[in-house]
Amino acid sequence: MSRGPRAATLVLLVGAMIAIAAVAATAHSGPAATAAGARPLVTGVSRPAPPRADSFISLWPACACGRTTVLAQFALADGHRLRTLAKLTGTAGGQVAAPHASSGGPVWLTFSSGPRCSSPVAGCGPVADSCTGSTLRYDPGSRRATTVLTTPPGTLVSDAVPSPDGRRLAMVSADCAGSFMNFHIVVRDLRSGRTWAIGADARRCHTLSSVAWSANGSELVFPFGGSRLSRHGRYPAGVCPVPRFSRLAVVSATRPSGPGSWKLISADPGCSYMAAAFAGPGLVAVEGCAAGAPRGAGPSPDLGNADLVILDARHRITARFPLARGYNDGALATNPRTGTVLVSEYQAANQGTPVHDWVWALHGGRLRLVARYPNRDAPTVIAEPW
Repeated sequence: MSRGPRAATLVLLVGAMIAIAAVAATAHSGPAATAAGARPLVTGVSRPAPPRADSFISLWPACACGRTTVLAQFALADGHRLRTLAKLTGTAGGQVAAPHASSGGPVWLTFSSGPRCSSPVAGCGPVADSCTGSTLRYDPGSRRATTVLTTPPGTLVSDAVPSPDGRRLAMVSADCAGSFMNFHIVVRDLRSGRTWAIGADARRCHTLSSVAWSANGSELVFPFGGSRLSRHGRYPAGVCPVPRFSRLAVVSATRPSGPGSWKLISADPGCSYMAAAFAGPGLVAVEGCAAGAPRGAGPSPDLGNADLVILDARHRITARFPLARGYNDGALATNPRTGTVLVSEYQAANQGTPVHDWVWALHGGRLRLVARYPNRDAPTVIAEPW
C-alpha cells in the first residue's frame, strides 16, 4: 500500500491493508503453524546455510504472482539469487511480511489474512473477528520453523519485527474490523509475555509504518503522519481525510507512550519520511517529496523525487543520495556486523517511464547500486541483512 496521500479521501482496500490491533497474542513453542489439514507454512529446502556478510535474504516473489513464494538468499555483490532457503505455503489468500533476521541467524516471518468483507460499504464492510496471524522463527541451518506467536481473530497482524537479541517483538497493530489508518505499535516480551502499547491513543486517520530497532534494543524509529481529523470529526470507518506528511518518531521501546510525548523529526518542506533505520550514532531515512511527481498527481510524496538521507546524533541531515523517482514502498535495514545499510525501493507506477524494484548498499559514506529487478504488482525484493 502506498504511504503517500493521493486524494482528498482514502477508502479502505482490505487486500492492501497492513494494520493490526492491540495484540492479545499467545506465545507458542512448537512446529510451524498449520491450518486444519494444511501443510506447514514454512518448509526448509536447502542444505544448512550460515549467515553471510556478503549476501542478503528476501522473499521471491513477495506477491506470489501465481508462483510459489520462497525465502531466497541473494549475492550482495550484484543481487543475483544464490539459493532457496525455504518454501512458503501460507501465502494463498493472505499476506506474508518481508523477513527479518535477529542475532544468531534465525529468520522471522509473519503471515496474516483478513478481514473478510460483507459488502462494498466503506470499501469493504469488514467482518469482525475474521483475521488470522502467525509469526514464525525459521532457522535455515536446522531447517526448523517454530511458531512464536499466534493472534486471535480480532487482530490483523502484518509484520512483527524482532529486537536485536530476539527477546522482544514490535508489532504494528489495529483492530481487525476497524484498522484502516489506525495503526499503533505493540511491543511484546517473549519471555514474560508482558506487552505495552506505543501510539495507541493516536487520533484515527493517521499513518505509522516501518518500525526499526536501535542496536541496543532501547529505542524504535518509525514514520508517523498525524491525522487531519478534528476531535469532533466523523467519517465512515473505511474513509479518512489525507493524513499529514510523515515525520520520524524516535521513542523508547521499553515503555508505553503516545504522540503527545514524541519529539518528531520533520522532513524537508513538501516531503515526507517513508522509512527509517538506526545507523551508527544517527539515523538513515528515505525522504519522498511532492516535487517531481507527474503533472496532475497532486501532493504525492510517493510519486515524486526520493532521497536517502543520513542524520547525525542531533538528527541533522549530513548527506543525501538520490534514489529512483517514486518511492512507493520498501525498507531500510542495517547489518549490525558490518554497518552496511541495505536500501530497498518498490518504485511507483504511473511515472511515464519504465519502473523497477531497486536494492542499494550504503557503506563507508557511499551508496552503491546492487541490482534492479522487474517491477511486479507488489514488492519483489525487500533486502534484509543476514
